[in-house]
Order: sequence, then structure tokens, then C-alpha cells
Amino acid sequence: MDKKDITQYSNYLVIRKSAIVLLIRIISFELLIGILYLALRIGLRFLDIQLDLELSLDPLSIIKSFLFITIEITVVGFIILKWINNYYILTPFEIKYVTGIFSKREMNYSIKNLQSISYEQGLVGRIFHFGNVKAYSPALQQELFLSEVSNPQQIVENIKDVLEESSNKAQFIMRR
Repeated sequence: MDKKDITQYSNYLVIRKSAIVLLIRIISFELLIGILYLALRIGLRFLDIQLDLELSLDPLSIIKSFLFITIEITVVGFIILKWINNYYILTPFEIKYVTGIFSKREMNYSIKNLQSISYEQGLVGRIFHFGNVKAYSPALQQELFLSEVSNPQQIVENIKDVLEESSNKAQFIMRR
């Protein structure tokens, strides 16, 4: 498991989505841009519109290139920011899902309400060691998905360890 994907602190564990998934998304975006560029060039060729095939230093060409590169960098930056700001925190009492680039949203799921936990990995996930973790909470009557996380089997084991520790500890309700 990558150190940057899971960080262990004294009383909680930060779980990030797999860096391989981030890389796959960036490569897919770059391939899509390349295919769109080729389709545009072929389409213009069929319409008998001549384009400079050599590097041109005319101002219009430089502006188009600069605009294209700026859009590409912005979209890749957004993909990276989304990956950085989308993570899970496993504490002794709950699983927190934190998301958001411009505004943060945090959802908390109590550990003591979990009834079952499992993971799934597809072929690509098994090759690159990432997958989805599913935890079912009968109290909420819903499943919590930790999607595209590195080494989901280890994360399931970590959650099971936390469940065992929390069930062994006595729970007290303070009253005044």
C-alpha cells in the first residue's frame, strides 16, 4: 500500500483514492484531447481547409496554442484537485467522507452501526491494487462506498480491527 494513499496517525487513518486511478483519468483525458484534435484536423482536411502543418509564429497561431494549453492545464489541475480533496478518515468511532474543492462537505458514518463490510476489485483493480469497499449500516439502511481506494483488502482489515476494538471498549453515556 502506498504511504501517500493511507496515512496512519495516532487515533485515525486517512484513506485517499488510488493514485493509479488519478493517473488513468489524466491519461484518458489526454487521449481524448488527442483524438479530438485528430478528428478536427481530418474534418478540416475533408472540407479542403488548409492548415499550416509546420510550426508557425504568427500571432493567431500562438494565441490558439496558448488557449488550448491553458484549457488543458486547467482541466488536468481540476482532476488533481478533485483527487486531493476527496478522501476518507477512519477513526475509532466513525468513518468520515470529506469532499469538495471550493467548499468542503463532510459525511460521518458511525462504526458501531456497521453490520457487514466487503470489498470488490475488477481485473484492472487487481492488477493495480485498487478497488471499492462496501460497508452496510442497518441503522441507516444504506451502504457506504469507499470507492477507488488503494489496497481495499487491507482497508477492510483495518475497519474490522477498529470494529473489534470499539466493541471491546465499554460505551458510557454521560448525564448531568
